[in-house]
Amino acid sequence: MISISEMRKNIPEQIIKMAEDIHGHMSPGLATGFKIILFGLNQISISPQDKIVIVSESVRCLQDAAFSISNYLIKTNKWRIYPKTYDVGKVSIQIFKNYDRHTGSGELFRVVIDPEKVKSYSLFYNWLYQLEREKAPMDKLLKEINRAPDEEIFKILPFSGKMTDLCHMMNKNLVQCPQCGEFTEKATFLENKCRICAYFKK
Repeated sequence: MISISEMRKNIPEQIIKMAEDIHGHMSPGLATGFKIILFGLNQISISPQDKIVIVSESVRCLQDAAFSISNYLIKTNKWRIYPKTYDVGKVSIQIFKNYDRHTGSGELFRVVIDPEKVKSYSLFYNWLYQLEREKAPMDKLLKEINRAPDEEIFKILPFSGKMTDLCHMMNKNLVQCPQCGEFTEKATFLENKCRICAYFKK
């Protein structure tokens, strides 16, 4: 068994390799994903009896980091830890521990990047908020991301149980799009139609 604190000091090669295989290459988003997820998991105690869900708030690199870490911990520690994605376009995560969405019991919180604190790390900041037209050298950017202190740049934000229903919308409230006739989730509607019809012209 490996502790989260050990993983934060030295991320196992199996996690890195799996993430690179899924994503195609090491990226700033993967490096950030490893940091923010392990920082979040380190805030809670975990036993094999617990059910932990890591929710990526982005469909980009974070979800690949979450999948790789979860897969490793399931195999190595026999933990029930599962990745999910709820895309709101943020480099942030949600962590649920033994959460029951019917009763609201359990632990749940978000881990976000503090935009003011991360300013101290200009390469990281500029990449994160897409402020530079010219890309920074990858080795320098990754090095800066890895050296930025987690306790300084990340914030823990507890939140209400009602919000977690956003992560459980799959296959719920299906409605028919008036334009194409296909069924989709009502919560994803844009301009009173499904997003495909809203985005693309026939």
